[in-house]
Amino acid sequence: MTVRLQFRPLAAAAALLVVAANSADAQRRPPRPDTPFLTVQVFRSVDKVAGPAASDALRDELIRTYPGPVLWVIEKERLTELLEQSGYPSNEQLARSDENALAKFQRADEYIRGAVVQEADGQWRLDAQLVLTRDLTLVQPIPAVRGPRPDRAARALLRGLNDARDQLPAEKRCMEHARNQRYAQAIAEADKAVATYPQATLVRYCKLEVLRAQNAPADAQTALSEEILAIDPNSRKALAVAADAYQAAGNTEKANEYLVRLLAAEPNNASLAQRVVDALAASRQYDVAKRIVEQAVADNPGDIGLMKLRFLILASAGDYLPAIAAGEELVQLDTAVADVQFFSRLSALYLATAGAEAAKAEPNERLADSLMRATPPDSAASMAARAASRPARMAADSIYRLAAGAARRGTTKFPREASLWQFQSQALRSAGDLPGSIAAAKQALEINPLQPNGWLQVAQAYISLQQNDSAVLALRNSVTAGDNADIIAAVISGIGNQMRVQGGNEKNIPMLEGAVSLLSYADTVAMLTDSVGPADARRARLRATPETKARVKFILGATAVTLARELAGAAAAGRNCEMARKADAALVTAQIALPGGAAFNQASTVQLMQSIPEFQAYITQLTAQICR
Repeated sequence: MTVRLQFRPLAAAAALLVVAANSADAQRRPPRPDTPFLTVQVFRSVDKVAGPAASDALRDELIRTYPGPVLWVIEKERLTELLEQSGYPSNEQLARSDENALAKFQRADEYIRGAVVQEADGQWRLDAQLVLTRDLTLVQPIPAVRGPRPDRAARALLRGLNDARDQLPAEKRCMEHARNQRYAQAIAEADKAVATYPQATLVRYCKLEVLRAQNAPADAQTALSEEILAIDPNSRKALAVAADAYQAAGNTEKANEYLVRLLAAEPNNASLAQRVVDALAASRQYDVAKRIVEQAVADNPGDIGLMKLRFLILASAGDYLPAIAAGEELVQLDTAVADVQFFSRLSALYLATAGAEAAKAEPNERLADSLMRATPPDSAASMAARAASRPARMAADSIYRLAAGAARRGTTKFPREASLWQFQSQALRSAGDLPGSIAAAKQALEINPLQPNGWLQVAQAYISLQQNDSAVLALRNSVTAGDNADIIAAVISGIGNQMRVQGGNEKNIPMLEGAVSLLSYADTVAMLTDSVGPADARRARLRATPETKARVKFILGATAVTLARELAGAAAAGRNCEMARKADAALVTAQIALPGGAAFNQASTVQLMQSIPEFQAYITQLTAQICR
C-alpha cells in the first residue's frame, strides 16, 4: 500500500540529526558542515526478511568503512524511528517518491535503494542503485552481487558502490558549470568522469541536461539517452527523452516501446499510464507492451505497481483470460489495489470472456438443433452435435458465475457503488439468475436513479421471465432516466410485434389494441431528442437510428391493419357500431405510420398501402350501415 509520508517539521528533523551525531558511538567522529549524508533505504524482498537484513548489513558496513567527516551514513535507529512515526513498517520497501521524501527529511544528499531475490541455485542476488536525493530520477545502478546469504551479498556491494561514488565530485562540478551556462566546461567534466568510470550515469545525466539546454539535435540527445539505457535500461529520464525524440522523428513504434518501458519503471504514474495505453491503442502495439511488462514483473517479483500495470495492459489489449489471472493474482497479494475501477474492469473481463465462449457455442448449438430435428435422438450425428455444443456453453455459464462473484466482491467492499451492482446484475442475468439480476439492478437504481441502462437491464430480465407488463413498466422508467432511445424503441417494438403475432393468430382484439398502443409509444420514444437529469448530471439521450424509426413505424402500421381487419369482422358479425368506428381509427393509424416504414420493408409497405383504399371503402360502408 502506498501512502504519502507525513514527517515532523523540518526543524524537528534537523534536531533529530544533531542528536544522531552527538549520540553516535565514541569511535565514530561527527560530520563536518560540508560532509555529505547518505541513507540506506529498506530493500525489497518477497519475504520481507531478506531485504531488511541486506540493507542493515550494507548500512553497518558503510558505517565501518567511511569515517564520519568523510560520509555520514544515517543509523538504522534514526531510519526506523521516522518510519514508525509516519505509520510505516520497517521491513517493507517504500514507494520511490516516499523513499525520496524520507531521504530529504533526513537531509541526506544521496541514498541507496535495492532488491533482494533468491535465485534457482539458492544464491541471493542483490540489485542496488545510488540515487541523488535532489531528483529521484538521477539513478546510478550498482553492479549486481550474489552471496550465500542476503547480508553477505550486501557486504560484497561495497566495492561497486565506492566506484560509483567516485563520479560525484565531477557531477557536482558539471552541474555548477551547467547552471552558469558554461556548457563546454560542463561537458568536459562529464566526459572526463565517464573516461574514468565508463558505467557512470550521473555525470551523463548532467551532460544530457546540457544538450537539452542547448537545444541539441534530437539524434545527439537520443544517442546519449541510449548510452544511459545501455547501463540502466530502466532510466526514467533517458527513456522520456528518447521517447520524445523518436516521436518527433516519426518513429511511432520505437517511441511507443520506450513509453512502455518508461511506464514499467514508473507503474504508478496514472497520467503516464493513460498516455501509454492511448498511444498503444492508436497503433495496436499491445504485443510490445505485454513483452516489456511481463519481463518487468519477472525481474521484480512481488512489485504491486508492476503487477497492476500488467493487469491494465492485458485488459486493454483484450487478452481476457490472462488479464483475469493477473487481476486475481494482484488482489490476492494486496487487497488495497481493489478499488471500484479494479472491480469494474475485472467484472467486465469476465463478462467479455463468457460472451466469447457463448459466441463459440452458438453455431454449434444451431447445428445440434438442426441435426436433432433431422435424426433420431439416439443417432450418432445427433449425439455428436449435442456434445459439440455443450463445452462452450458450459464454459460460458461457469465464467458468468465467476463474473457475478467478482462483482459481488466489489459490492461487498463498495456497497454504494451503483456501477458494481449493475455489473452484478448483468452477470447474474447471463448466468440465469433472473430474480437476482433484477434485485441487483434495482439496488443500483436505488443508489443512482439515473444509472445508465439500469432500467434496461431490469426490463431485459423481465422479458426473459416472460413478464412483459413488468418489462414495459421498466422501459418507461428507462425513458425517464434518459437511456438510449434506439434500444428502448427497439425492445418495446419487439414486445409489440410479439403481441401482434399472438393477437392475430388468436383473433384477440384486446391484445392487438394493446400492441397498437405500445407500438405508438415506441414510435414516440424513437422520435425523442431531449436531454435528461438535473443540471449537475445532465446527459444527452442517444437518439434512435433511422433504421429503428423505420422498423417501429412499419410494425405499428402492420399491427394497425391487422387490428382494423379483426375489428371490422367483429363489427359486421355483431352489428357493433363502436367496433366499426375503432376499425376506422385503426386504419387511419396505419395510413399515418406505414409510409415511414418503407425504408425498413418497402415491398410489404407498398402491398399494405395498396390494400388500404379498398378496405377503407368497406369500413366506411359498414359504418354507415350499422351506425344509424
